[in-house]
Amino acid sequence: MLDYIEPKDITKFKFPTLKNKNLFISDFFDLENKFNSEIKKRNIDFILGNPPWKSNS
Repeated sequence: MLDYIEPKDITKFKFPTLKNKNLFISDFFDLENKFNSEIKKRNIDFILGNPPWKSNS
């Protein structure tokens, strides 16, 4: 986003609120989470997520 504004100063730029609107922090399999009702309202082409990971310790 900052590539398209002048000057490229992150301290003066207001980023749009995405949390709980377009980005959801949750376990994908949590059927009670808010994102379930939000996703049903939209025509979604894909869901992007990161796979589970495990530490070696």
